[in-house]
Amino acid sequence: MIAYPTLMIFFSACRKLSFRVLLPLLVALPVFSQVKKQEELINQFEKFKSGAQQQHQSFIDRNDSLFLQFLQQSWKKVNLIRSELRSPLKPSLQPTLKDSLRSPFSREVEVDTNQVGTRNLLSLQHNLQMDDPVEYASVSYIKGLQFYGIESQLEVKPHLLPELRVISPKSIAEFYTGLTRNKDYWAEQLAVLQNMRSKYLLNDWGFYQLSSKAAHVFYESSNERKLLSWYILLRAGYKVKIGYNEELVYLLFPAKEKLYGTPYFKEDDDIFYVMEENRNAIQDLQTYNNNYPGNSKSVSFALSEYPLLQGDKFSKSHQYKGIDFEFTFNRGVLDFLSTYPQCDLRVYFGPGLTSSNEKKLDDFFQPKLKGLSKRESIDMLLDFCQHAFPYATDQSQFGKEKYLFSEQSLFFPANDCEDRTIFLSYLIKRYLKLETVALDFPGHVNLGVFLNESFTGTYITYIGKKYLICDPTYINAKSGMLSSEYLSQKAKIIPLTQ
Repeated sequence: MIAYPTLMIFFSACRKLSFRVLLPLLVALPVFSQVKKQEELINQFEKFKSGAQQQHQSFIDRNDSLFLQFLQQSWKKVNLIRSELRSPLKPSLQPTLKDSLRSPFSREVEVDTNQVGTRNLLSLQHNLQMDDPVEYASVSYIKGLQFYGIESQLEVKPHLLPELRVISPKSIAEFYTGLTRNKDYWAEQLAVLQNMRSKYLLNDWGFYQLSSKAAHVFYESSNERKLLSWYILLRAGYKVKIGYNEELVYLLFPAKEKLYGTPYFKEDDDIFYVMEENRNAIQDLQTYNNNYPGNSKSVSFALSEYPLLQGDKFSKSHQYKGIDFEFTFNRGVLDFLSTYPQCDLRVYFGPGLTSSNEKKLDDFFQPKLKGLSKRESIDMLLDFCQHAFPYATDQSQFGKEKYLFSEQSLFFPANDCEDRTIFLSYLIKRYLKLETVALDFPGHVNLGVFLNESFTGTYITYIGKKYLICDPTYINAKSGMLSSEYLSQKAKIIPLTQ
């Protein structure tokens, strides 16, 4: 115990200290206490995190154990179904309206209430090149990963790579077991790929391709590449499968959007597609019955914005009413878009244009649209789509049906009705913020625009709303005009995400 005289001396000394000296000491006391509490919270969080990680790993280990039983015991034969191919009849020449005066009357076009249909596309193949490995040690080396112009590196440890000796359920199960024995190593590789996905804004289809490209870094054999890509996608939560026949292993996945021209088989409520170069030659496959426990993600082709890929930059000119537009393109983005398989038409309405090309149109349209009514603005955008692009059917330009993203419409020499409708929808949403739907007539596609005001002209009614018909292929036709050959046809509605 401190003696009373000693305390008096202490307080007397304190009175002689300046306030500026005491203030930091007084402030430090609660700060020290706060830091102490923060350290305790951090320690508690680290303990929780460690426990959660252990529980998560235990969950994965249990799932792997169950999944391996499926791979060893539960396989079946599936017969692949051939998707139908369509070659819609389209006019070889762009239709032209001689008299561009708008009719003062309104007319409603019937809507087909059956399931909305989409046309088919044929995918373009893209050959990806790999870097040569740079060896750093006898047991591991760093190998470059290139993906549409973007680069990364993966650490290859040959002694950790299982081999597929023969194609059989037992060998596939052994291959999977070999990968799971080194799960920490593969978790590091997956983290690299997930970081690339986030950094470069890859969608599901982009990550699917990235997993395939990464598998090329580790394996020379096509079958082993497919198995590693399968493992990566499983670890990323996708509901993918593997299948095989006498010669090859195939990667199978359910897609969120319907694909055309792609073989598939049905399992419960899922449709599993075969994405292979020689897919049309495949008749049947062996695959396992059950899916990986807990995985539920399907591969989506939806694209809200273009990925941040790299590649050679180049320019191309378009002319509209004597005005030259110089658009710039990224080879990596165009190559990525060319890999899209046959998809629902609505997928192509998503991303619009890249920022550089968007700005060029902003500089042109924004001053011209000032002070115009909605109808006048629509007519200006409609006129641009009718005259800024040469017209050609897909059969004449590509030899097959092929939808174009808006960026591709600026790149390819010509486009057709679907492509112009996609482009017009982008322009109307960007500059007028109006809701649109695509209208699929037999052999023809155009756009419906919701004005939320009274108007005259041809229209359709959808969910209680009147949509003004706008045809970007019908030269000189203004909003509300539809060629007479389609007036008696029923249009299928393709809703578009706003």
